Parts: sequence; C-alpha cells; structure tokens
Amino acid sequence: MTLQAGKMYRPSDIAFDVANDAVYVAEQFNHRISKWVYTPGFFNFSLADGNVTSLTLANGGTSGYVNALLVIEGPAGTSIANATVSAGNVTTITVTNGGSGYTTPPNVSIVSVTGSGATATANLIDGIVTSITVTNQGSSYVSTAGAAPEVVIDAPPGKSLATGTATTNGTLLTAVTLVSNGNGYTNATPTVTVIGTSGNSNDASVTAAATIVPWGNNGDGTTGQGGPIGDGGPTDNNLYRPSGIVFDGTRLVVTDTFHDRIRTLAIADGAFIASVGSGGFGTSNFYRPAGIAVDDALTFLVIADELNHRAVRYSVGATPSSPQVLPAPTPLSFVRPHGVIFDSSPNLFQVTDSARSIINQYDITATNFVVQHGTPGTTGTDLFFPSSGHGILAATDTVFADTRNNIIKTIDGTTINNTTNTTPGTGDGQIYYPESVSAFTDGASYVLAANTLNHRVEAFSNIDFTLNFEANFGTP
Repeated sequence: MTLQAGKMYRPSDIAFDVANDAVYVAEQFNHRISKWVYTPGFFNFSLADGNVTSLTLANGGTSGYVNALLVIEGPAGTSIANATVSAGNVTTITVTNGGSGYTTPPNVSIVSVTGSGATATANLIDGIVTSITVTNQGSSYVSTAGAAPEVVIDAPPGKSLATGTATTNGTLLTAVTLVSNGNGYTNATPTVTVIGTSGNSNDASVTAAATIVPWGNNGDGTTGQGGPIGDGGPTDNNLYRPSGIVFDGTRLVVTDTFHDRIRTLAIADGAFIASVGSGGFGTSNFYRPAGIAVDDALTFLVIADELNHRAVRYSVGATPSSPQVLPAPTPLSFVRPHGVIFDSSPNLFQVTDSARSIINQYDITATNFVVQHGTPGTTGTDLFFPSSGHGILAATDTVFADTRNNIIKTIDGTTINNTTNTTPGTGDGQIYYPESVSAFTDGASYVLAANTLNHRVEAFSNIDFTLNFEANFGTP
C-alpha cells in the first residue's frame, strides 16, 4: 500500500528545530518521519512537501529602487522574502518563509510599493474564482506605464494560481479584472493582495528564480520506509515502528524501535546518516528502544531501552557514542520503561517506568539514580502509563504525557500537577492515548501533543498553564 503524505498512523513523538520553524513527527505505524513547517504565532502547520529552499538573483535591474517587496507566486499562496537594495539595485534576496505545497517552481516578481488601502474579495462558483470585487479603492496608487498595481491571489496546495490585473484612474484603484480562473479553491474566500508599483520596479531586466526541493527521501515531506530488515547498513532508509525522535542541535536522532537501533538523520534533506546499536542485551545493544531525549546543553542522549528494562545514556558527539547503562532504580526496578522527560534542572532527567506507572529521576552528569516518585492510578495526580515529555511549560514545570489517563501533565522536580486542562476524546483539542508532548516558545508559547490514537498532532497555545486549542495537523 502506498502511504499518503499528511496521513498519520499512531504518531508517537515530536521534535523541534525552532531556528528553522520546523516540527518533525515520528509516525510509528507508518514507519517514517514527517516534517512540518509553521508560521510562528499563527499555529499554521503545513507538510514540507514542496518548500522554496533558495532563491537566485539573475539580474538586479537598472536603478530607482528604494524599498523592494519580493512576491513569490505559487500553488500554496504567497511565500515571503526580503530584497536588499544598494545604490538603487536589488543586490541580494533572503528567504524568510518558504511557504509550502509547491509542486512546480513558482514565478518570482520584484516590485516596489506605493499607495495604500485598496482591498478586494474573490467570488467563487463550484470552487473556481469567477470574479473579483473591489471593497476599498485606496489612495496614492501610481498609474504610469508599466507601473499598474498587481493583484496576487492565494491558491491552495498543489493547485494552479488564479491571476488578475488592476486598473487605476488618477490615484484610485477603480477595477480589477480576472485573467485566469485557477483551480482547486474551496468555498472559503481566498486572500487577494493589491500591490502598488512605481519607479523601475517592473523593469524587465530584473529576474530571479526559485528552487524547490521536497524534504525527505520519499519526495513528499517524509523520510523512511517500513518493514523488517537485516543489517541494511548505516544509510539504509528503513524504519520499523520508530517511537522517539529528538533534535540534538545538528541532526535528528530516532529510536528505530523494532530494528533495535537508533538512527541519525540530516535536518536539511532527511537523509539517513548513521545507525547505532543492534539487537541484544549488552551495553551497546538495544531491545525495543522507545523514548529518547537530549539535555539542554546538547551533551547527552538518554534512551528508554524498553524490553531490556533499563535506561541508557549516550554522548551526543558526531555520532551517538559511549553508551552507559544507568543504575536500576529502587525500591522497584524498571519494567518496560517507555518515555524520557528532561527536568527543568540542567542536571536532572526523568525516565518513565510506564508498566509500573511511576517515574524515576536521575542525575545526568553523575549517572546516579536520585529518587522514585509518582502514584499509579486514574484520578488526580495519579499516573497510568506515563510517557515522554520535552520542554518547559513555565518557570520550572516540564510537560509530559500521562498516556492512558489521556491528559497532559507537568512535573516540577518530583511534584506532579494537573494544570493544563486537557480533556480526553476524539474531537478537536481532545487527546486519546498521547505518547509524547512538547513545549517550546517561538513568537508564541506552543504545546504540541502526539495525539497517538487520534492519529494527528494537537497544537495548543499556553497562557499561565492553561492550554487553549488552536489547531491540529495530520489526518488518520
């Protein structure tokens, strides 16, 4: 069966590359990793199946530029980039938001902006833009030859772009005319942007080209293929029920659970770099590794080696190395530890003993067991198959998933709190057996939950320990 991009089957963990506005999801039963890009503060997540990855300036034009706005037209709407002007010429182009969903290289136009206030709406019949209505004529638009305003119409992912032109009379926008219908629009009204131009901004000598490379070896925003294998080597593309994923500052590290190893992947293109470990019971072996996390200093990885009933610490380095089995907790030893939670303290981390529904705290630098805490149960702050968590919700509280209680909780040292007001269920904003949860700040404070048995990821805004549902992505 061919897997469809954007379809999820038991997502189990989430990793962030905050600097590049990227979220990575371990899709356990799809045996792959998917990359999603988001707009900070807007909870808009799109599969990285056709991003603009670079722009090349072919000619900077002649003269007259003061401020230049780069418009990248494509089938997923409008990407954003900034142009730098020196002595009237466009000298460099920097992408600030790659957009998503492009299937062919989009057109690139360079314009300078004058005038303001013009707005317009698009009218639809059966998913086709049939006309455009001016709702505000605006003012100060220039109507000199070659400088008429351009109308840019957002288009849905994978579909063609509707286009239009504008007519001016003096400084007022008087009409807009539909040139191309495009296709694939829903009955939701698309955004129409009116851009005024002047000077040499529409000089035909100004040209630029966009380059598009979908992320991942599957060419659709995902990487990895399923199925049991023998020793396929460090760069084989096979994953078999990957359970955990973490960003260690330079790469993704994935627990390839049913292959009894961990894998490293390149952030840039999702290529497989290395394979570490093999099935067995020795220090350098794994038996169904599950949860994984990295400390804030990006120095150590900790893996819950579930069916070896232990936790293992690795040094990050160029390739994860120097495995060290952590001492067994007391008074109860591990039974199928499944998740890892890094504490807000730089030296502490938690390994969830999911089968016993308790949590074990360790000192990461000394590799010493510290304390065992938590109470098994289904009420209050009790735990029922606690799993992974990443990131600080506020102050010293770290989020984690109390999986079979269907709730997101926080932990401060050894104090467990029910403060996030999440509820069980299958509707939007509700969770069903979440196996991991992550918190991070990038323009806004986010919390994402791997909503495992709802087969999607839930996105929440976080205000004073209150999680407000904003959006979800991925479909069953």
